[in-house]
Amino acid sequence: MCALRSDLPLFFAAGVTAAVAHYGALISLVEILGIEAILASTMGFCLGAIVSYLFNYKFTFKSGAHHFVAFPKFAAIAILGAVFNASIMAVAVHRVGLNYLVAQFAATAAVFFWSYTAHRHWTF
Repeated sequence: MCALRSDLPLFFAAGVTAAVAHYGALISLVEILGIEAILASTMGFCLGAIVSYLFNYKFTFKSGAHHFVAFPKFAAIAILGAVFNASIMAVAVHRVGLNYLVAQFAATAAVFFWSYTAHRHWTF
C-alpha cells in the first residue's frame, strides 16, 4: 500500500501533463482543422501516450527496464486505453449527445484508473 501512495501522485502528474498534450491536440484538431471528435481524440490520445510513457518511465516508476522491454508493454496498455477512450467517446458523443469535451473528461477519468493499475502491475 505504501508504493501505491508514493507513485500515484506522480502518475497523476504524468496524466495531467499527458492530458494537456491530448486535449491541446483534440481541441486544435476539432476546432481549427474540423476533424471529427472521436478521430481527433484518438490522435490526441497517441500524443498524450508518448508524453505519459516518457514521464512515467523516468519519474513515476523510475524504471530500470530497457526501453525494448518496457515500451512494448506500455504500447499494449496504451492501445487498449485508446480503444477504451474511443469507445467511451463514441457512445457519449453519438449516442448520448454530450459535447466532445465533456465526453473526453469522462473517458479520461475512466482510462486513468484502468491504466494506472495496468502500468503499475505489468509495464514498469
